[in-house]
Amino acid sequence: MDETDKPDEKLPQAPLEIDFLENYDRPALIAELRRIADVLRQSTLSIADLDNYGRVSSECVMRKFGSLQAALVAAGLVAIRGF
Repeated sequence: MDETDKPDEKLPQAPLEIDFLENYDRPALIAELRRIADVLRQSTLSIADLDNYGRVSSECVMRKFGSLQAALVAAGLVAIRGF
């Protein structure tokens, strides 16, 4: 029997990383937009950026702000139409 087969010993558990927002209000969504922009080192974001790197869907952001452009402006990011 090797080390991994011992049923009485528990393996140490790494803390789980939260991959979703705890709050979906405007300030939390703005913070998430800024976080994504910082990670990507970009001054603007696309719907694909939100859906690929965000902890919230683009649909949720657009529902809360009315449009992605409005959300980007609220977050102090560059709003570019047509992406």
